[in-house]
Amino acid sequence: MNTLKYKRNMIILIAIIIIIVLVSLLIFNKDTKTNKENKIVSEIKNKIDNKEDILLYLTYKDNYDYEANRIIDYLKDLYKLDITYVDLNKITEKEKNKIISFVDERKDYIVPPAIIFIKDGKETSVANDIIDDLILNQLLFKNGYIEEKDYNIESIVDDNNFKEVYSSTEYNLIFIGTFIEEFYDYRKKLHNLANKNNFNYYLTYWYIGKEDIQGKLSKDYGKEIQVNSLVVVKDNKVIDNLEYKDIDKLEEFLKKYSFIK
Repeated sequence: MNTLKYKRNMIILIAIIIIIVLVSLLIFNKDTKTNKENKIVSEIKNKIDNKEDILLYLTYKDNYDYEANRIIDYLKDLYKLDITYVDLNKITEKEKNKIISFVDERKDYIVPPAIIFIKDGKETSVANDIIDDLILNQLLFKNGYIEEKDYNIESIVDDNNFKEVYSSTEYNLIFIGTFIEEFYDYRKKLHNLANKNNFNYYLTYWYIGKEDIQGKLSKDYGKEIQVNSLVVVKDNKVIDNLEYKDIDKLEEFLKKYSFIK
């Protein structure tokens, strides 16, 4: 009987110890998460209180914001930007609303994925629901994050200026982009060469404007021009194009048309 009683008491004791350990772990994890959340909130609040300039990026980093994240990472790398990332998957709704309330008291006009421009502790611009970098580049320039030379390297070609660009008596470059990894590799290399050699180029996406610029160029060229291609145009003609698969020949291609020496 004593042996059974001893075993029963030991089982009860072990069960109590396990419960205590599990409860302690839960409390520890909750405190750790709370401290982490409070740290993020405190860091942003301190910067705002100290009237600092901040590029604040709100994103669901591991979810549907994949393309926006790639755009932000590209711009950060290209222009050496200091961006404060807030992954909304890793904080509570309460913490998210608190961060947004620092710049938007009503909490009704910021729509992630969003980048908030904060100057001297106050919001000056917001890019909401990011799907490309067209507006972002304008806002980066407007808020002093991009120098005029960098900003002017890349211009958008659309319905408004395509005829002018296409009919020019001088060679023009049109880069046809899409949102895949190869696009950003190609674009960065092209941008850096343009910056170094003082030339500019035009950028278009398949969805810009009513006119299908990619389709128009392909028709005139007599064969399909792929996305992530750099196209040389002059006198209403497609002169040449270089696809991503030939990116290692980019400098040679640009020398051929005297964009670099």
